[in-house]
Amino acid sequence: MVTTKFLRYFVASGVIVASAIIPTFPAHASAYPGANGRIVYSSNQTGNYELFTASSTGANVRQITRTTTGAEGQAVWSPNGKKIAFTSNRDGNDEIYVANANGTKAVNITNSPDADAQPNWSPDGKRLVFVSFRNGGLQLWTMNADGTKAANLFAGGVQPSFSPDGTKIAFTNSDPGATASTDLYVISADGTGLTNISNDAGTNSSYASFSPDGTAIAFVSDRSGRDQIWTMSVDGDRPTMITATTGQNIEPAWSPDATRIVFRSTRSGESLLYTVKPSGKGVIKVSRGSAARGELPNWQPLPRR
Repeated sequence: MVTTKFLRYFVASGVIVASAIIPTFPAHASAYPGANGRIVYSSNQTGNYELFTASSTGANVRQITRTTTGAEGQAVWSPNGKKIAFTSNRDGNDEIYVANANGTKAVNITNSPDADAQPNWSPDGKRLVFVSFRNGGLQLWTMNADGTKAANLFAGGVQPSFSPDGTKIAFTNSDPGATASTDLYVISADGTGLTNISNDAGTNSSYASFSPDGTAIAFVSDRSGRDQIWTMSVDGDRPTMITATTGQNIEPAWSPDATRIVFRSTRSGESLLYTVKPSGKGVIKVSRGSAARGELPNWQPLPRR
């Protein structure tokens, strides 16, 4: 998905470069385990990048945005599953919008002359962390869910993700002195306490997604020689590769009940969505047919029954 300035500055093969769009996001730990809802994703199957939702098996696909003036992507469900936040350049600039779960009543909540993208909800649904160029370079910001009280959080980083208890934010950043490689970092929600949790110099780690119970992180790494999905503990211990196929396996997001991980893969030669158990077993193809290609999946949390 190649669009305007910001949507071109993401991680291709784990490296922050200009050319490919990239963004995941579980229920609050207090609601764990939640029920698994629908999967939202971005696709250009209609000729323009729009947002779609589907069941966890790929059935009952619904197109929820229809814009002829821009591209939509990086959609994430609110903690209660009733809203989505996403990035769009429908007005000519990369902005963050919030809409109902069915895509209606979309509101531009950033309205900034600078590019804003990659939103992620706080577990209580009151704030969003996002990435912005508004200080002249890629930086992490936070704001209220209605776009008010925007504040700079950290000088650098992409792909931010709140921990389920709301105390931490994980993100991807270039390694100091090594602009061709990236690691995963965690900071406190107030921007302090920067910690490198992937610590794999010379390789690329990206797309951190906290498990709903806050004990593990799913992520992407090319340390095996190819982009694959890995898991590790939240402090970076016990990294385990759970995919091992040709093509790229990227953009992981946990199911709210923590039993599966949805991700994008090019193993078939196309960008299709799959789910897999955290053990790496039980791969299920979500995308149905060659026209069902998708990117940046995110799993809807539903209230615990």
